[in-house]
Amino acid sequence: MFFNYYFVASTLPIKYINENHQNKKILIIIKNQNIYKSYKYLQKLNKNIKIKLLNRYLFLRIFELITYISFLKVKNKKFYFFHECCWPEFDLIIKIFNPISYHIPIVTMNGFNKLKKINKIRYVNQKVKIYLCKLFLESFFIIYFRKIGLNYSFFYSFRKYPNNVQTKKYKHKKKNFNVSNQNILFLVSREFCDNSEIINLYKKISHIFKLKGFNIYYKDHPNKNSRLNYDFSKLKKINPNKPFELIKKNFDYLIGCGSTPLAYNGEKSICVIKMIKSYEKTNAKFRINHMKTIYNGKKIFFPTKMSELSNKINKVR
Repeated sequence: MFFNYYFVASTLPIKYINENHQNKKILIIIKNQNIYKSYKYLQKLNKNIKIKLLNRYLFLRIFELITYISFLKVKNKKFYFFHECCWPEFDLIIKIFNPISYHIPIVTMNGFNKLKKINKIRYVNQKVKIYLCKLFLESFFIIYFRKIGLNYSFFYSFRKYPNNVQTKKYKHKKKNFNVSNQNILFLVSREFCDNSEIINLYKKISHIFKLKGFNIYYKDHPNKNSRLNYDFSKLKKINPNKPFELIKKNFDYLIGCGSTPLAYNGEKSICVIKMIKSYEKTNAKFRINHMKTIYNGKKIFFPTKMSELSNKINKVR
């Protein structure tokens, strides 16, 4: 029998679970295959952690969720969930069953635009999708979007959970970055811009800091759908499935574009988003606002040119 149950739809809750499970028996119920391997790493650290991957087909997944939620409600067992926008069927089930539970949001929705009108959307299929969502779901969800060129991606954030759901603020435990081992980690991922420009930028940055004597590592995004999928042959690779939160090696600096771990210890993080010319200013602004409002994101350094970045990191003596 498990003492704690966690429902997860991304890799972001790994940090919270790793810091707070206190060696209790826990079951982590995972939404999809894209993040399953990352939670396997967490399971390897503690024999009391078990994981369960839900069915990839929506209707079967809904059936499994209803079964779990019903069981927990009947047994009067508390459970935790963490997502802000990425699991609408789960949110509706919570609304219907109103179980005793805790919602622990990890990040904010400041990196997204609220959808207000649909007349500016070009493609008919997207207009139909949004019209139906607004017709049937808008009373439950705030609809957000991100726009890349003429394409839109939509996200659904639940307006208000029922009275048995208690929202708790996550108190981030700061990781010690006060090290001097001349290690740098690039946190790479696919971004909302010309990703070939990001690749070339990372190559230039890595060359500069190799000359300064740093050992340079890189790690792609744990979610397969968000990976840059580029092999930086001259850099040391960390398995992308391994969550950043579980990496034992310490780094003097983190470098990336829109990665959440940049905000864990902002004073040791460098975000290159302002250096990317193909990044639309509106999208860049939302990404920056998002990072600044979580953890220690306000202390992240946002250089606008290579010389500023180079001066930020001095060779460790």
